[in-house]
Amino acid sequence: MDPQPSSQAPSPPTPAVGVAILLILIVAGVSFIYVNSLLHLTDFWAGFLFLTYWMAAEQVQPGAFVSSAVGAVAGLLVALGLQMLPHLYGNTGEIAAVVIMLAVIYCQIVGWGKMVFNFSTMIFLTAGAAVPIQAHTDVLNALKSLGLGIVFFGAVVMGAQKLAARSTAPATT
Repeated sequence: MDPQPSSQAPSPPTPAVGVAILLILIVAGVSFIYVNSLLHLTDFWAGFLFLTYWMAAEQVQPGAFVSSAVGAVAGLLVALGLQMLPHLYGNTGEIAAVVIMLAVIYCQIVGWGKMVFNFSTMIFLTAGAAVPIQAHTDVLNALKSLGLGIVFFGAVVMGAQKLAARSTAPATT
């Protein structure tokens, strides 16, 4: 398996920077919930899970954004298959869903298609396949919220990173 999380953790922010980051996260989180509610998306946990994964495992590195997003979508799509295929095709659909899930897990184990089959995929497959999620969540709704979360939090984080870089850049005169 490809251990994706970096072994070199960045140094923690100063207390003042930590407060600024917390305030940005509060505003972004409340705004994200508000936009979800405007769009009638109730399963906004998926967008927050993406942000959590990207922050914790990838330290919000822009270079890891695309593979994190693609993996998240792939994992939730497989979870959607686990939810929908048995309803549509009975036992045959259930077998097909399990075979697809096992194929995805195998691809991640052997390192095939790392852009799609990665640690993010496994996190979203695990969460989306959990019995309470399958029983009480519209995974298609969660997939829409995930897409919104990828765009929304990607813009917030990358925008904040650009502002921070601009504010710490040496002044040229």
